[in-house]
Amino acid sequence: MKKMMLMLALLPVLYSCAPEGVSQSFVVTGCTLVDYRNQCKLSTTGNVTELRSVGILDLLFTNKYWVAPVIMNDTNPPTDGSTIGGKGISVLGAHLSYQIGQLGGQYDTKKVIKPYKVFMPASGFIKPGEITTIMLEGIPAEIGALLDRDMAFDERYSGGYIAVTIQLEGVMTDGTSVMSNKFVYPIQLCRGCLLYYPIPLSQCCNGTIGEVYICYPGQDDGIPCDLGCSVMDMYDRYAEKKAMLLGTIDSLADPIPKMHLLEGQSDEFGIIQGQP
Repeated sequence: MKKMMLMLALLPVLYSCAPEGVSQSFVVTGCTLVDYRNQCKLSTTGNVTELRSVGILDLLFTNKYWVAPVIMNDTNPPTDGSTIGGKGISVLGAHLSYQIGQLGGQYDTKKVIKPYKVFMPASGFIKPGEITTIMLEGIPAEIGALLDRDMAFDERYSGGYIAVTIQLEGVMTDGTSVMSNKFVYPIQLCRGCLLYYPIPLSQCCNGTIGEVYICYPGQDDGIPCDLGCSVMDMYDRYAEKKAMLLGTIDSLADPIPKMHLLEGQSDEFGIIQGQP
């Protein structure tokens, strides 16, 4: 526990007190869908056709989660003929806070993360009367790494929910500081829930990747085993995660056994502990 508290104290993210006052004209209305169907692109014109009501973060493959808030500048356009006047809003970033729950086991990290508000820089501009979307890290890697290392998520398909409260900070073109409403976005945390096997197990980690179009591997969309095997090596406990993907262990706390190929069973893999 002391080790986790020290780790969080050293996080290279910004902590700050949010300016007081919520503007009724600076509104977060939801989080939009960003996936292969819209070619991983954000709509900056307000043409949002689908909203995502809940996210999924699979800790087997990543420790970050990107959110795309839909934001509205609900001020009336100026009447002097200009397009912006003093009512345009420049986004400076987001104040994020976290509430974790619905877990099956002990969860030490909850006591560390809950009291903190993280400021995540972001950018964007909204003209009066318009809607746009921005992209920001709803769960930055520094916090996601704590979740990834926690024993609560060691077992296959273990999980829970983390509610991310998003409040944007901005400045109007007349210099006025503004804060948006607080918007709560729930994210399901899991270990291996997005994994699927479109190919034989023996081909999952042979270094080749089939044709697939995923914007953020490990986030929201199902991830095939071959792509999953290629992206998980960027994170902690790669050897254990690879063993879980290949079905030789059901918990990251389990020792990685040395498996021997049986005669006629070409879909079995041998993995030696500590060796990716």
